[in-house]
Amino acid sequence: MKYRAHRHPTRYPVTLEVAEKRQRTTLSNVSASGASIDVDMTFPVGQQVVLDYSGQQLRATVCWSTDEQAGLAFGRPLSAAEVERFRYQGPSLSHGRPQHHRPQTVGFTMLS
Repeated sequence: MKYRAHRHPTRYPVTLEVAEKRQRTTLSNVSASGASIDVDMTFPVGQQVVLDYSGQQLRATVCWSTDEQAGLAFGRPLSAAEVERFRYQGPSLSHGRPQHHRPQTVGFTMLS
């Protein structure tokens, strides 16, 4: 059995870069090794992506994808502090705890 890091629910806004296109989206869960993001289209397994958040970038690979969500494996493990940052910061959080509701998804748009 393969080990999978514990996933933490979150509602953290990020920008997803895929093949020179940018899409605003939301992390729906996060662990040290990867995350799920809300999307409105499928991505090929193995697609390389970059998450932009708080002025930083994190490379990841698409592991699975549906019309509503995609699973990402990070290019490097996150530290415990980075996981906590994704879990408890962002405009969609209330009193330091994630809100458990279905988010709206957005499509690709060119950002300047």
